[in-house]
Amino acid sequence: NDLRVFPATHGARRQSQLRRPPSFPPPEVVHELAPGDVLYVPPLWFHRIEALSAVAVSVSAVSPSREDRALQRALDAVRAPLAS
Repeated sequence: NDLRVFPATHGARRQSQLRRPPSFPPPEVVHELAPGDVLYVPPLWFHRIEALSAVAVSVSAVSPSREDRALQRALDAVRAPLAS
């Protein structure tokens, strides 16, 4: 598998590395949005955006995943006894 996502505990967990031979084209799905349309991209999905006009607005809302919350709870549980 050429797609490698870092583990949840790694500092670069929201990044990926993609190794692919140059002769192998990337998979692609193209959607052209009309004014007023909204595109929802699920968390951790790899995507690329290209504006077709001079004016474009892009809004990102990042929220912690279940894995992020579980990791934080585990870390908090370990830190709590140490803080006492």
